[in-house]
Amino acid sequence: MLYLTGLAFACFLALLLFFKNGRSQADRILLGWMVLIAVHILLSHGLFTGWALEYPHTLGLTFPLPLLHGVLLYSYTRSVTGEGTVRPAVIGLQLLPAIVVVMLAAPFYMLPEAEKARVFLSGGKGFEWFGNLSVLLIVASGLLYSALSIRTIRRHRRRLVQQFSNNDHKLFRWLESMSIALGLIWMSVLFADDRVVFAGVSFFVMFIGFMGINQVPVFYSEPQNRRSVPETAPHNGYAGEVAVPEKVTETCGDTGVATVRSVPAAVSGEVQAASLERLEAVMKKVGVLMEKEALYEEPELTLGELAAKAGVSANVLSQAINTVAGKTFYQYVNDYRIEAFIQAASLPENRKYTLIALAYACGFHSKTTFHKYFRLKTGKTPTDYFNS
Repeated sequence: MLYLTGLAFACFLALLLFFKNGRSQADRILLGWMVLIAVHILLSHGLFTGWALEYPHTLGLTFPLPLLHGVLLYSYTRSVTGEGTVRPAVIGLQLLPAIVVVMLAAPFYMLPEAEKARVFLSGGKGFEWFGNLSVLLIVASGLLYSALSIRTIRRHRRRLVQQFSNNDHKLFRWLESMSIALGLIWMSVLFADDRVVFAGVSFFVMFIGFMGINQVPVFYSEPQNRRSVPETAPHNGYAGEVAVPEKVTETCGDTGVATVRSVPAAVSGEVQAASLERLEAVMKKVGVLMEKEALYEEPELTLGELAAKAGVSANVLSQAINTVAGKTFYQYVNDYRIEAFIQAASLPENRKYTLIALAYACGFHSKTTFHKYFRLKTGKTPTDYFNS
């Protein structure tokens, strides 16, 4: 029953992706993966229940399938984080293990149907070498692609703090958890039988459906309109520099999927040639803009948008913030938001508003992100801060 539930989930998610409006490249990869999982579960269920033996021509079709899951996970991760798909030549190398397994299994495929059934009923007698080699390839390939996917996600997060002021819907924690879970499934192949492994696969598919439908717009089309910011209190802007830790990385809460523009890894020649005086002048101009127009109140403020308002390139602005302020773009904007929140929450006329309402008015996008960053900056929760 568990396998059939996993099969139903995979088919359902594939249908959602198939009928999704404006499917992206990542959506198409995920759609192909869901179809692969559905086929894999169906064929394996046939082996467990015995009906596959009635159709011996289906025996052995599952041999290369485990080696494709990691490839699709990694391809999906690269696409959804904005790193693009893998080059065709690299894809050929990634598919090589599956091709090798098919070639090694050629003697089995050439057997008469009755002989194929006998091999499966005997537990693979005569093909033990093939089973052992397949397990090694499956585990090595799966762990490799799980590790590559996790590395891609974490590299993506390091770019986010230089580009976005609100990252809570771009961190892909759910995708990182999915990569870890898939890695554990690969490891279970070493010591668990196929029934246990595919029970894990069924739970894995349910996890994808739960996280995708309830937390992020993976299986449906996200509305394009942006949330308006309520005007609950006046803000006087940034009151001064606030000491920050040398490095701030993950300070966001709930996660979701959003396609992110890639950020150049190397600083352009224009930035390299920019003098410290010019960078300081840029920061002074940006500071005036931030205080005068309260740009930090825009929840989705990006480096590119702020650079356009300041009349400089995004690379120059990023270098200015990193060099002069000693912060990332994420830290720079959220420091303004914390100061604006403290000022707003300190005004008697704003006591009719909740703290989270004031935080949203100052540009924060989620309650979890606000609480984490506020505690990082002040060492206290918002409630404790104003009660002390």
